[in-house]
Amino acid sequence: MLEFNWINMDVNSVPVLCAKDMDRLAEALIKDYKPSLLYEPQPVNYEHFLQSYLGFNLEYQDLRTENPNDQILGLTAFENDIAIIFDREDKCLKKIDIPKNTVVLSTTLLTTEQKGRLRFTALHEAAHAWLHRDYYIYNIFDNESLAIANCCSETVEGFTLRKCRSPEGWIEYQANYMASALAMPRTPFVELTRETLNCVGINKMCIVIGQDAGNDWFAQWELPAIIANNFGVSRKAASIKLSNFGFVVR
Repeated sequence: MLEFNWINMDVNSVPVLCAKDMDRLAEALIKDYKPSLLYEPQPVNYEHFLQSYLGFNLEYQDLRTENPNDQILGLTAFENDIAIIFDREDKCLKKIDIPKNTVVLSTTLLTTEQKGRLRFTALHEAAHAWLHRDYYIYNIFDNESLAIANCCSETVEGFTLRKCRSPEGWIEYQANYMASALAMPRTPFVELTRETLNCVGINKMCIVIGQDAGNDWFAQWELPAIIANNFGVSRKAASIKLSNFGFVVR
């Protein structure tokens, strides 16, 4: 496995990374893991990547918190820890042990409709596992070690380019952006998008929403669907990436 080795860290042990850094790091990881993913648009086998390449255990549980309004999609445990799940047999919340170096994904994602979001969530956790070990193990707030990353539905897939104001905001943004870069590597993503735009006669390689109704429909529905189907992600994730890379301007 390619080790994460980054000199530029902030005082909270959060890597200081821009989008271009993460695109490069993701392609370096993929080249080491499975180079063919850089040459042809295809879904990443997230289970194999997490377990065989990163060396993490993988479990599926009905993840919960003590707040019934929270929806936890995934978590990454860097040390032995505890998670809350819903026990369907006893119909109650229960605490279970989570071994060190384990990723847990929510069983709510195990439906056909959620396949793309499941892959993205798994790669979000993979990004935490690879980028953020130092932050979670060595940072201490309120005298408690942050050895486990809980990722709720509000944070996953939110990788629109932006600046964050807290360490937690940065690591969630980084995990999301890195997940998008692993799921849709820059090289095949750009090539597929350019090829698709050429096929429909859009030679400027950019659609500005509001200039042409026909192009608007294509940019917001058909183009993201093509990207999503090729890489096995959600249309939402594909739409955000198209905007981040300047193919669609809103």
